[in-house]
Amino acid sequence: MRYPSKKPSRSLVSTLPSYRMGPYQLRIVAAPQASFIDKRRKIEADWNSGIVQLRGDISESRALALLTRHLITAIHYRSGLNDQSDEESFAHSCASGLVELALGQREFFAEFLTLVERLIKPRAGWHNAYLSGRVVATPKRIICANRACLIRFVPAQHCSKHAAYGFYTIGQGIIELSDQLSGANLALIALHETMHFLHECAGLGNRSTEAMFKTAQAKLLLNSLRDNPGYWRWWLSLVSQPAP
Repeated sequence: MRYPSKKPSRSLVSTLPSYRMGPYQLRIVAAPQASFIDKRRKIEADWNSGIVQLRGDISESRALALLTRHLITAIHYRSGLNDQSDEESFAHSCASGLVELALGQREFFAEFLTLVERLIKPRAGWHNAYLSGRVVATPKRIICANRACLIRFVPAQHCSKHAAYGFYTIGQGIIELSDQLSGANLALIALHETMHFLHECAGLGNRSTEAMFKTAQAKLLLNSLRDNPGYWRWWLSLVSQPAP
């Protein structure tokens, strides 16, 4: 009996423009296994040449998962994180890196969103929210597996007393954000606090390794997109304006 071959990821790769993360200019290309230095890998980055090879014989859903993990890897690489970095650092690096991509690499990010929406949640409205420039309603909560986390705004004076713009307290399931935040600043703080919640759900903490954070964050983000389309429409609308 003959089985159909996997749909190649070349269409996904070929639509993505090159992008910059920190000092690194990167371009993702489809490549055969023979061109990989480590033949066991399905994605391999050469930071010096700026080429990211992705196996051309894998399914689009698998390619998206690998690309997402690569983006997380690039974000933390630009932040200089390692096994000695704490959970706070990984939360901030992930949030700031995604905001940096959304604000500074709009062509790449818009094309990436198109692929994400098609493969994870068709008609989710993420691409339109990102390009429209109109902020949508703030969601009341975000879920992760069987847990829910409420999202609410608190007076800026309360935040100032604690020298912070937002809070997530372990075990409470509540994200609190300053009511004076807006736009990309709100997107950064909201995602930072959201990452704390997602990390808690995944059991990540200060003793978790860099590899554990990179693998878990990629899965957490993709699962969150699937389970919380409204949250991500809101978040993307916040970063819809280009950087000044």
